[in-house]
Amino acid sequence: MRYPNGHQALNDVSLQVRPGEMVAVLGSNGSGKSTLLRCITRLVAPTSGLVRVDGQDLAALEGAQLRAARRGVGVVFQSPALVRRRSVIANVIAGALGRSRGLGCQFGRLPRDELPFAAECLEQVGLLDFAHRRADTLSGGQAQRVAVARALCQRPVALLADEPVASLDPDAAVEVMQILRRLTDEQQLCVVVILHQPELGLSYADRVVGLRAGSVAFDSPCDLVDEARVRALYRSAPEPQGVQS
Repeated sequence: MRYPNGHQALNDVSLQVRPGEMVAVLGSNGSGKSTLLRCITRLVAPTSGLVRVDGQDLAALEGAQLRAARRGVGVVFQSPALVRRRSVIANVIAGALGRSRGLGCQFGRLPRDELPFAAECLEQVGLLDFAHRRADTLSGGQAQRVAVARALCQRPVALLADEPVASLDPDAAVEVMQILRRLTDEQQLCVVVILHQPELGLSYADRVVGLRAGSVAFDSPCDLVDEARVRALYRSAPEPQGVQS
């Protein structure tokens, strides 16, 4: 992946995640972690290669086909980005808007026929009792769990989490990681979690991918990743590759 200014953010990066597998991606700032996620979700168009999700190459799609394919990829960001004045259940059901065809939904009306499934998603993250509370009354950890439920309401086959616990206290971070682990196992999701906490990746993921200067430094089962390999990811990285002649 090369940006228009010549910066090569990713170089020959290959990542395969199977259903029921959680992969943690580690690396220092600027190593390419967020660019990798943005390529997978087609928030940026990769300059080469494939992005295959559930049999479709998102890199080759545009317009309505791309929007439909994206519904198979749920995303949780560092900030939950909830609508603070709306209820918890209203925030969750927003994840179903992409598959709702009614005219009212095009103007922001929530699809009421999706309420039972939205409630199921809230139950999955342990917050069904909070369904009718306003989102701005939640703690940081609770808000992030609602963001996970909203992603589940898309009915995704893959779930991507970009530093989902970076702003949480240790107990809340563990709670979110436990939920992601359980969803991986019970719903057989493909889960990719970008983390700055190596210990959480090693505790909850099946594999760890280490990125350094836009390249894969290692891709290993957690029990084969020692402290020295993790430390090496965070040493002063070489200068990023620029325009090649």
